[in-house]
Amino acid sequence: MEVTWKTNLWKQEYRLFRGKLIVGLLKKKVWSNEAYGEFNGALLRFKPKGLWKTDTLIRDIENQRTLGQIHYQALKGSAVIEYEQQEYLWKFDNWKKNSWSVGNDTESARFNLNVWKSEGHIEIDYLPAAVVLAGLYTQSYYSTILAT
Repeated sequence: MEVTWKTNLWKQEYRLFRGKLIVGLLKKKVWSNEAYGEFNGALLRFKPKGLWKTDTLIRDIENQRTLGQIHYQALKGSAVIEYEQQEYLWKFDNWKKNSWSVGNDTESARFNLNVWKSEGHIEIDYLPAAVVLAGLYTQSYYSTILAT
């Protein structure tokens, strides 16, 4: 399945499209890395934890249960996304950081960014919708870190 996405100038809101139909959203708070999102029935909140924010909790939309977490490995430019007792590796695919992937041995998604248009596309191979959102959120986290 292929999905396109567009973001605004400040990268606070990502809209996901299948054709011209909006199928998802990822929205970040202005002064923090907290976010919420929806894609293919997955309704999630992302909440950074810890003083240095090296981990982000993936929680249900009501903020009642923790479903997983993202552990950033900043020196490697990668992350491990844990979701429902499965681990997925997130990593940049090139030095320009305009392409990244997330997956494990059986499931994967590839993300590509058109920097000049603040949009991109995602090629998804059987990856849970929550992990696709987490993959987009992780890139947003790293772009914030690189900008500071």
